[in-house]
Amino acid sequence: ADLEYAEEQHNMGVCLFNGRGVSQDHTFAAAMFARAAEQQHPDSTHMLAACFQNGMGVPRDKAKALELYRRAAAMGVEEAHVKVQVFEDRATRETEISQLGQRLENIKDGFIQLQ
Repeated sequence: ADLEYAEEQHNMGVCLFNGRGVSQDHTFAAAMFARAAEQQHPDSTHMLAACFQNGMGVPRDKAKALELYRRAAAMGVEEAHVKVQVFEDRATRETEISQLGQRLENIKDGFIQLQ
């Protein structure tokens, strides 16, 4: 396969990722997905995002994963839209939990001062 072509790079990445016909190698798979993603291959961009999200073949980096999921979503990958929504919902919940924790601390401080 001529790996200068994004679709072939993507297919090689899938084979390496799954160990189909070759030894499983997430690092090399992520490299193939990255090469294809640089050429605006939607599915490779999505797969590379999953690699970063899960630390498969690359260091875990949720910010990079979200960036890549957004890029894949913009290219029309439906599953990437779902992943972006999950990331954003989780961030909203974490913010709300943090705010509730701060409110509880404020209430506790006020209660202690009343005693």
